Parts: sequence; C-alpha cells; structure tokens
Amino acid sequence: MNIVLSSPDRTLLSLTREELVGISNALNEACNGVYIGDEEFEARMGTSREALRSVLAALLAGPDPSRQVLERADVWSDHGAVMVCSINAFGDPVEMGESSALAFSKLLQVAIEEAS
Repeated sequence: MNIVLSSPDRTLLSLTREELVGISNALNEACNGVYIGDEEFEARMGTSREALRSVLAALLAGPDPSRQVLERADVWSDHGAVMVCSINAFGDPVEMGESSALAFSKLLQVAIEEAS
C-alpha cells in the first residue's frame, strides 16, 4: 500500500489487488459476518455499518472500466484556474520522454491562455 496524498478529510491510496481483496474481505466480515450490535459497531469501527457497506459495495463494483489506466497526465482550465494532474497508479509521478513533455507543455500553455 502506498499513501499517495493525505489531508485532514481525505486520503488517496494506491493498493495492490491482494491488498484490495484483503480489505474487501475484512469489510465483508465486519459488516455481514460476526454480529455486532449497531451501537457497539459504530463505537468499534468509528462509522456506521451502512457507511462501511457502501464502501464495500464500491470496492466490489471496482473502478469504471473506462478509467482503468496506469497513468494520467492532463492539464485543463477551470473558471480561471489551471488544473494539472500527473500521477500513475502506483502514486508516483508520471515519467515523460522529450516528445511527451513537449506535448504536455503545449497543453499547459493552452490551459494558461484559457484561464487568463
């Protein structure tokens, strides 16, 4: 497991398939296996059973197949700001060769112009 980014409200993780299966199995056991009363469940888990069932459902559904990529390097403008995303599935920076870096810099320039 790799903690890619963390803030007080969110954490972005990179997990192996094996780690994801283990977490899914643990959530399934906690939510649907051994019975723990709702009040005790929330005290032990720090959240409701329904909240964890929602997490489990999302994990079991898996990512949107159209978004399954190993890396993303993108630039766009949004309401006067330049947005940049450059990360790979392992939480590492995207490595670019000269031609890719030049293409990325052109996208960045376009986004800067659009944001102005």
